Amino acid sequence: MLDSYRNLIDELLGTPSILRTMLDGTSAPPPEVLRLIDELRARDDGMLDRLNTMLRTQGAILAPLVNDPSEANAELARTGDPADLLSRFDHARGEIVSLLMNLTIRDWGRMAIGDDGHETYLSDEVENHVDFEEDQLVRITDAMTGSGQRVGPPVGEPAALGGEKLLRGGWLAHRGLRGRNGWLAVRPGSGDSRPR
Repeated sequence: MLDSYRNLIDELLGTPSILRTMLDGTSAPPPEVLRLIDELRARDDGMLDRLNTMLRTQGAILAPLVNDPSEANAELARTGDPADLLSRFDHARGEIVSLLMNLTIRDWGRMAIGDDGHETYLSDEVENHVDFEEDQLVRITDAMTGSGQRVGPPVGEPAALGGEKLLRGGWLAHRGLRGRNGWLAVRPGSGDSRPR
């Protein structure tokens, strides 16, 4: 059980590096990419509040986790700088990871009533957040390739992060995405994926 919690934390820790690698060498990422990254940051802020609520009150009734695009767009409009946006995402992600690293096994089992009216546990909330993030990374990859931008370093060059690699034929492989076993290869822009 402890290993599954560590895997969730590791996946959350790896995302900022994945995003930096994707944007490596891109002078002006498409606005859609910046918007999607800012949505991740906004969701991290909301998730931190949600997790703190669960830790403060056993059996708390949780409000829906709203990923407010208007908040994300306002932030994006204010900064517009990819480096600043990534820095803000790093900070938000660091807050969540710091909280999770200090949890006890008992804390991971904290229960609340989800916005659907059913019981949910802190570990379930974190896993749902990781699943959302995995889907968002695919959307970011699609937005990068749909705009003609390359994703990450050229094929044959090592990625900055050990958790991803570029394959021939335009496939970008991520270790740990989708089921957290092995690699998932994604052909950006095609919506096609396959286990590796």
